[in-house]
Amino acid sequence: MTQTSPPSLADLCAELPRLKRDAARNGQHAPLRQFVQDLHDILELPDPSTRAASLDATLTQIWRTYGLLIDPRSSWHPETNLPGPLSAAPVKGAYICPRGHCGREEKRGPGGALPLCALYENEPLTFEGQP
Repeated sequence: MTQTSPPSLADLCAELPRLKRDAARNGQHAPLRQFVQDLHDILELPDPSTRAASLDATLTQIWRTYGLLIDPRSSWHPETNLPGPLSAAPVKGAYICPRGHCGREEKRGPGGALPLCALYENEPLTFEGQP
């Protein structure tokens, strides 16, 4: 049996817009808002080991609460919302977490919208690399 890795903050950040839409439709926005506030508080903790342990526990709880795959990176293609391998084309740069809290990386196609961070109320991601 292979061990699955815990969901990362980048995984949640990528799923958060959909979770917010679903929660609003189902009248369940308050619990999701509380989870997001908990994450904000955890990310401000001064002790790195406490922060990491709390973050892993909260992300796993969110993943289970909303019925998401526990290891979405293993076989999930976010562009289509279908199982399948993720493609990794060579890039000269990527948009990353604006506050440096997670490892999320997004590509921006020609004329595409600026990627936004749903965890921090649509703050634009920061470009890192060669334009």
